[in-house]
Amino acid sequence: MAVTALWPEGGGFPNPYPLLVFSLIAGEAVYRLPAPHASVISVILLIGAISPGYWGYSTLSPLFICLYGLLHGAAFMVFRGIWKNEEEMTARNEALLSEYRKMKRRIVSDEQAARQEERVQVGRDIHDSVGHKLTALLMQLEVFRMEADPAAAGRMQALKVLAKESLDETRNAVKALKQHEAGGLAAILSLIRKLEAESFIRVNFSVKHGALSAPLSNTQSIAVYRAVQEALTNMM
Repeated sequence: MAVTALWPEGGGFPNPYPLLVFSLIAGEAVYRLPAPHASVISVILLIGAISPGYWGYSTLSPLFICLYGLLHGAAFMVFRGIWKNEEEMTARNEALLSEYRKMKRRIVSDEQAARQEERVQVGRDIHDSVGHKLTALLMQLEVFRMEADPAAAGRMQALKVLAKESLDETRNAVKALKQHEAGGLAAILSLIRKLEAESFIRVNFSVKHGALSAPLSNTQSIAVYRAVQEALTNMM
């Protein structure tokens, strides 16, 4: 259609505009089609550029058109190679960027988990050491208060109130440290083993069949852990 419409009949120098149109069509073919299909389109365009001379139309030299076609073919091949390389580099860059983002999120998550684990460990240490000792102090003060005379009993009561306030503040601090604590069976067993090692006693406990495999939410797991922890504290 481009040859028929744009190359005039007769002698004289032909209009080279169809070559530009053919170049644009070939470029679109190289850009949009697979290599075999683009090659077919290029051959059809080359034949269309040479054939007007056989139909009586004025045309450029077939040698010039062939050289023109070869030049464009080489240029398009280079372009397609660069374009493919750029697409591959873009895909690799996107993959590396995605992996970098995942690694960055994982590092942040690991840092948060490590900090939370430290907070939980500090909270457990405070509860298991300071909390137990303050509880024992309260019990000893109560024993002394019951055995002391009225004057000393008043002072013992004041000391008992002070110790109880200290215990409450310690528990509040532990609660703040352990607000995101992950409980569960592993944490309970770790707590019991630590108590056994520190107190030189053996702890036996029993649960209903299937209780250890029951699906629990994080809040429920923490509640179970806290209940066992308080029971051990009261027992000590």
